[in-house]
Amino acid sequence: MKQMIKTAALSGGIILAATLTAAVGVQAEWAKPKVFSSGSQLVFSDSQWENIRIYDNCSMKRKIRMSKRLEKAEQADGRRYLRFTLRDGDKGACGADNKPNDMSPFRERVELKQKEILARNARYSASFDVRFMDGFDGHRETFWQLHSWDRSCKSKPPMRFMFRDGLLSMQPLLDGKYKAPAPTAIHLDELKGRWQRFRVEFDTADRGMMQLFVNDTLVADTPFEMADCAVPHMKFGIYRHAAAEGTENPTSVVDFSYLKVQRLK
Repeated sequence: MKQMIKTAALSGGIILAATLTAAVGVQAEWAKPKVFSSGSQLVFSDSQWENIRIYDNCSMKRKIRMSKRLEKAEQADGRRYLRFTLRDGDKGACGADNKPNDMSPFRERVELKQKEILARNARYSASFDVRFMDGFDGHRETFWQLHSWDRSCKSKPPMRFMFRDGLLSMQPLLDGKYKAPAPTAIHLDELKGRWQRFRVEFDTADRGMMQLFVNDTLVADTPFEMADCAVPHMKFGIYRHAAAEGTENPTSVVDFSYLKVQRLK
């Protein structure tokens, strides 16, 4: 893996990157998938990851067959990865997913949650390789979240990474509300089908900054906030609104590999 490059925080706002460096890794055939569990929850860890385990915190409780949505596989070059697949009508199993709102009748979701809790008032670097294989053509389709919800703190995710109308975008929580997703200059077509290295550096203070690097190029730098009671952790996978009546969401597929978390201070 490439060595992490630590950068100083920049002024608020979004930085648009003109170019990206070459994608990480190579495409290769992937082996027959294997889904495994540990205890009563579906927990994933791997020797190719550092300082992180992720688990299924919603679906097992509601007996949704995650084997149709989640696969663990290995490439011919030895890279192991998790594949998330979300089809039209795949209802999420988290608390509010079945409740209608002004955007959709329900939410579709296949996601895994970080098992470790991040310390407050600290600074972290989190990196992962990601490969967008299909879909992500909807209006807003999230693939990574810095989350903060806990039974003792029903707070909103401080930051979401998504594709909005084809552009990689960040949606921060500020002043108790979500701002409109801020697009970068990176289009989905530039990323699809190849491994890309994502790295984020962020604070876990009540109000912090987050920098997003794609293939070691800084593409976004934006402020966000956390509730006082927030319990910070990350989520990986696919989350989106259900399609409007009479329409369908396309199937989306994304792979994650080489997950790493490091506390910087």
